[in-house]
Amino acid sequence: MAHAEEHEGGPGPVKLVRHAMAERPVTASPGMNAGDAAGLMSANDIGVLPITEQDRLIGLITDRDLVLRVIAERKDPRSVRLGDIATTRGIRTASPDMQLGDARALMAESRVRRLPVVKDGHL
Repeated sequence: MAHAEEHEGGPGPVKLVRHAMAERPVTASPGMNAGDAAGLMSANDIGVLPITEQDRLIGLITDRDLVLRVIAERKDPRSVRLGDIATTRGIRTASPDMQLGDARALMAESRVRRLPVVKDGHL
């Protein structure tokens, strides 16, 4: 997962997404409940969980999604499955070989703070 907070160095070799991405991002399955997802986010100090099946990205869930789609609707977090509330459409992704500047531009254009890194369909 590439993050908006990452910064390219000054002049020098071209920086690629692979140099700024999390090597082993924390992920969740679509069957995980919202309460456990919140705990996983808290334990890992992260605000987004890629939802995967067999290392393939199928959706994203953010801390904001949990607040708006679970807490604000007064649903029991233990009974809400991530697959039912995750964003599954319109997810923009980056390749590990994409230039960091291009990834930043894509993030700005798409108005997202995080960009899943996918190669050959795998996170």
